Amino acid sequence: MEVDGCTIEEISKAVNVGSSEFRQMVGRLASAFRLVQHPDPLITLKAIEARMSAINEQKLHLDELKKNPHQINPLNTVPLGTESTNSQKVDDGVRLLRLLHGARIRELQTKINELMADVQKVTASPRCDLSLGRVGRKTTLAKKVAENLPLNFIDIGETIKKENFFDGYDKRLETNILDEDKLLDHLQERLDSEEGGYILDYHSSELFPKRWFDFIFVLRCDTQQLFDRLTDRGYSDIKRRENIECEIFGTIAEETRESYDKDIIFELNNTEKEDLGRNILEITKIVGKYI
Repeated sequence: MEVDGCTIEEISKAVNVGSSEFRQMVGRLASAFRLVQHPDPLITLKAIEARMSAINEQKLHLDELKKNPHQINPLNTVPLGTESTNSQKVDDGVRLLRLLHGARIRELQTKINELMADVQKVTASPRCDLSLGRVGRKTTLAKKVAENLPLNFIDIGETIKKENFFDGYDKRLETNILDEDKLLDHLQERLDSEEGGYILDYHSSELFPKRWFDFIFVLRCDTQQLFDRLTDRGYSDIKRRENIECEIFGTIAEETRESYDKDIIFELNNTEKEDLGRNILEITKIVGKYI
């Protein structure tokens, strides 16, 4: 990440990145971008940079910025708040830290909240629904929604195990390799032969055809709780690390946005039990309107 010539590595040399103040300020900025925090604040900063790049590339908030006369100023216009270090890069790093809990960040968070609300407008007529996530109570949620509507429920992970849809073994990750062709053929046969709509529960998205889905719900989880759940499940260190990094960088959500129409995608925090109950009601309400 580079801000006006100042990289994260240079910021880490100029400030105490292990301090609680630094972690809190990075946390506030992550919250403004609706990102869960990684235990390493520098990784969180990289995730923030990735989210900012995605927003700029998609130009999703361009209209809001045109309507709002209060534009976000360049970093070099932010007051330093202390004596200059006579190093432009170090001074820019200090300015970045001051921004983390300033008024401009609160304004940015408001824009992001409004943007997410706009994305969650649904116009499709559903046949089935896809729940995605990483050990975030997604199966519990999907089963309950299926009971409420009612819809047919398919746990894709369990289907893969039951039908032995494997094509080798990854020794590094200590996991089986999915045979995607066999899985897709099996699911297509089920969708064609059984009546009614479906809820499909899985932790990935890009391999499924667009025509299958009318709603997609991406479930997010706080990284600390995610780490604890992965540990309880006996995941290896490398599998835990890759899952945590996948969550902090929003990999599943980004893959979903690249593979499907954005107006059918809902991104929901499903960390706490209260979130689970609220999300069950929300999804039931959204999908139920079109059944």
